[in-house]
This record gives sequence, structure tokens and C-alpha cells, in this order.
Amino acid sequence: MNDFERKKEASLTLLRRTRIKERNYLPPTFAFLWKFGVKIPPPHFLKIVPLVLIMGLPFGFCGLGLYMMDLDSKPFSFEAASSLVLLVTAFFGGGISFYYRTSARLHRLPRWTEL
Repeated sequence: MNDFERKKEASLTLLRRTRIKERNYLPPTFAFLWKFGVKIPPPHFLKIVPLVLIMGLPFGFCGLGLYMMDLDSKPFSFEAASSLVLLVTAFFGGGISFYYRTSARLHRLPRWTEL
């Protein structure tokens, strides 16, 4: 077992001991990324910027898809589309990262480097 796998198992063991529900500390996005070999810590142990991007970008691109479906008679605006992706990513990802960082602090979880 490599260092990442050891830390991941240790962090998941710590999270299981808290009152946090499994669907909160192990969201499908992370299980999907781990299945494809991406070495990323669980969300409670991740820093804010990567967490904003991982959790917010899928919703940003969903917003982009909705924007493109509403282009019946309007011309496509790259500025509007990119602004939409950035705003949705920042707001949704920021809210989710705030939740995870607050939860990690409340449960006194150590930093990823301390595992």
C-alpha cells in the first residue's frame, strides 16, 4: 500500500468515527475520481481552491449547457458563457468548500499532511 492509500484509509477511518454521514464525507465525485486513479484526499482534508474547482466545475458546466439550450434567437456570447461558468463554479464550489472546511474544524480533523 502506497503512502496515498495509507493516508486515504486513515482519513476515512477518522471520518467514520465522527457523526458525519458517509454520503457527506464520501461524495460520488471523489469515489469516481479514485476509481480512475486520481490521488486526491477526501473533501474534509482538501484545501479550499481544489475543493471549489472539483465541486463547482461540474455545476458550472451544467449552467453552460443550460445557457446554450436557451440560445434560440440570441447570438452566442463567449464572455457571457465563461462568466456564467466562473460564477456558478465560485458560488456553488465556495459554498460546498465552506461546509467541508467548517465540518473539518468542528470535528477537529487533522490536516492531510499530519496523517
